Amino acid sequence: MRFALILSLLVAIIAVVFAFQNPEQVDVEFLTFQSIPVPLALVIIVALLVGVIVGSIGSLPSRLRSRGRIKALEKRIAELETAPAAPAVAEQRTQVVDSPPPAAASGGAAETERLAAETRQMAEDAKRRADDAGL
Repeated sequence: MRFALILSLLVAIIAVVFAFQNPEQVDVEFLTFQSIPVPLALVIIVALLVGVIVGSIGSLPSRLRSRGRIKALEKRIAELETAPAAPAVAEQRTQVVDSPPPAAASGGAAETERLAAETRQMAEDAKRRADDAGL
């Protein structure tokens, strides 16, 4: 988030310096539209803003998918945290010699905690990527 703020401030400073160094008036023509003379800096800044808007609209589907993924992961975390843990003693009694130890077996408190930690990490990574993208 700080990176986006610093970058925005830097772009604003550059735009102000550019505006002061380019006070020339230009005519803008587009199809049948013809404007009155406007400062060159204003034309370029408006073009920059239009590009930012178009880019934001283009990235909207990806941002929406990321938000959906984050919500699904948060829901999965809540499910794993509230799931009842299977008793470890029962797992040890039914363990066969060739089977994995109870901590690595499917189910149980240790497995639930491992999955919850993994899902939390995935959600944090998704949020970090979303923040970096400017969401």
